[in-house]
Amino acid sequence: MNHTISRQASAASQRGLTVIELTISLTVAAVLMVGSYFGYQMIHSAQGQNEVRLLTQAGNCARNAYANQASFAGVTAASLINAGCFTDANIVRGAEGVAPTLVDGTGHAVAVSLALGPGGENTALAFTVTGNFNTAVCTQTMRGLLPSASVLTVGGNDVRTLAGVVTPAAIDTGCAVDPNTFTYTVTK
Repeated sequence: MNHTISRQASAASQRGLTVIELTISLTVAAVLMVGSYFGYQMIHSAQGQNEVRLLTQAGNCARNAYANQASFAGVTAASLINAGCFTDANIVRGAEGVAPTLVDGTGHAVAVSLALGPGGENTALAFTVTGNFNTAVCTQTMRGLLPSASVLTVGGNDVRTLAGVVTPAAIDTGCAVDPNTFTYTVTK
């Protein structure tokens, strides 16, 4: 009879987790969650840095390639590709005779257009990026582009105007309104 009580007590003591097992499980779960958060942040940080690098290099390349001309007249995405302003990874080639399109490192469309600059018509070159950005990537990209931009617009808000007026608060406002479209403009 004593043997039966001992077996029941042993079975009762084996139910559930001990405090130590529960603590270890929660610690492992917390470490995984923190690691996931920082991994997510690193991916978005890299995306913003790549965007800044692509656009500033393209803008500098365009300035250098057309330095001997009074304006950017005639510049197209195709002419910038031919000038080496974009790598093959940023070029999507269509069928024969169809103009290539430009994309950033994550597949967002990059359009190139002529713009009004301080020297008049076609003395500025606008790169308009359209894609699916989150607010954090948008904000980081705008802050990275601001020093080299002649004009910078996001979400319909001017961060830097052609007159040189800088409104840093427009970054947060514009990225909150529409983080998916921005225009980076360089001048001659």
